[in-house]
Amino acid sequence: MDLFSIGRLLKFSRKLAKAERRLAKAQRRIARVERRRSKAERRKARAVRRIAKRIRKGLL
Repeated sequence: MDLFSIGRLLKFSRKLAKAERRLAKAQRRIARVERRRSKAERRKARAVRRIAKRIRKGLL
């Protein structure tokens, strides 16, 4: 292998590493958003259950 092709390989692997890092970052961000949304949804579900309980108590 001559220097030129070695350099090209290095360049390519660096590009690949950068792309992989970006992908990992995006996936982490998506995971964080999902977690936050599920937390909000849990809170909402709890509130709905509380309201439903109150309504049942009012009807009985």
